[in-house]
Amino acid sequence: MRIGTTAALASTIDLQARPSIRLAAAGLALLFLVSTVPVTAASHTEDATRVADPAMGAAETKRFRMNLFRKGDFVSQSTRYWCIPASTQMMMNMMDSGKPNRSRAMQARLYRIGDRLEEDGTFSPDPEPDRWRGMGISEWVGLLNRYDYGPYELAGARNFQRALKKAARMMRKTGKPVGLVVWHGAHAWVMSGFIATADPAVTNDFTVTKVWVQDPWYPRTSSIWGRSRGPNAMVSPRVLRQDFKPYGRPGRRNPERDGRYMLVLPKPDRAVVSAA
Repeated sequence: MRIGTTAALASTIDLQARPSIRLAAAGLALLFLVSTVPVTAASHTEDATRVADPAMGAAETKRFRMNLFRKGDFVSQSTRYWCIPASTQMMMNMMDSGKPNRSRAMQARLYRIGDRLEEDGTFSPDPEPDRWRGMGISEWVGLLNRYDYGPYELAGARNFQRALKKAARMMRKTGKPVGLVVWHGAHAWVMSGFIATADPAVTNDFTVTKVWVQDPWYPRTSSIWGRSRGPNAMVSPRVLRQDFKPYGRPGRRNPERDGRYMLVLPKPDRAVVSAA
């Protein structure tokens, strides 16, 4: 069941039902495999096009761009610890149609539920101690999977460019946003779109040249990382790299994540856990 239509999550929150885009997105993934013409992303139809690069000219060197963000999708985190609930809320807004949900009540409920989840969306028998306050990135994946916005998985890459290409490729194939684990694992952003030198749906020979990101820390300023960027900020990979750093938490070793650029990544298939 989905947030916006399920009493299991929204029993005390006034939510407007928002029609599902899952079938449209599934059709899109198939269309990507058989067509090289410009295709518009199903989730928000405002921006998924191939545009000619004046510096190139040949049809096969045309650039591709898509951005799932729509005005109103952005939410700022309600507390200093709720970057993952806020990022999840933004991703859900991008994947739903109709009026976005920007309420603090939704964010709080996402935190209360997500803090107890495994990656597959089931409840953990041994949840993380409350002393950490914030949610873990595996719980971020769990929220999206439990409420049928998945399937999502936690993925990592040793190489920055490889991680960026992986994010763009899966966004293109699924029509869904990607979670970026930034600040060495201390913070969460949403990647809502990108510009590339070619269409990731039809070739592996492409380079990501720009990325649209959503930072739930906005409008705050970090004493370490500086002023946060506003909604729907477009940045180059060089600028993104200032915040998108390899995972590594002080005093907490994790061999599966340490040294990797971590992503909350959508998958093309649909093995979804049903919310009870």
